[in-house]
Amino acid sequence: MSATGLRHTSVAKRRAEKQIRYRSEPVPGPELYGAVRAGLLMNGHTLASLCREIQVDRSYAYGCLIGKTNGNGAKRLRARLLDLAGVGGGDQ
Repeated sequence: MSATGLRHTSVAKRRAEKQIRYRSEPVPGPELYGAVRAGLLMNGHTLASLCREIQVDRSYAYGCLIGKTNGNGAKRLRARLLDLAGVGGGDQ
């Protein structure tokens, strides 16, 4: 196999792994927001009270959950909120 073919294979493999990783992340949207709120309520919290506790602006947390904000910081906060709410998919 040529070096070019080997390089092409490794690029294709990395792309496939990246796609699998992205598919495993929870999809932000109203459903995710509702699931997080329900999980927090079952744990005796509200989104507002949790945001005060972890010192995050509630509107930013809302934007992260519905997908308005989708940068690296938003993804980290989304994973943290999922973990604290006890909702699956927060292993980013």
